[in-house]
Amino acid sequence: MIYVTNVISGSVSVIDSETLTVTKTIEVERRPWNLLLTADGGTAFVANAWSDSVSVIDTAQKEVVKTLEAGSGASRWRSIRRGPGFTFATSCLDCDGD
Repeated sequence: MIYVTNVISGSVSVIDSETLTVTKTIEVERRPWNLLLTADGGTAFVANAWSDSVSVIDTAQKEVVKTLEAGSGASRWRSIRRGPGFTFATSCLDCDGD
């Protein structure tokens, strides 16, 4: 599966990696940007820049199971780095040059 954040619509698209078709669109909060997937593929964490929150997605259920408050600093996160237990990371939640 491929997970793509949709910044404008506030959602995450789940795409079948073999057929390249969208199998589900999961509603998250405002301006989802960074997405981090655990190594086992069971959980995705989505940083929502304009909501100052993180949506926790159960990838088997393809739904948000929890929303974590991240405070006003969430929109300033510059990167989520690769580390033990994680397979994918993106960067640049706030790309205004700060």
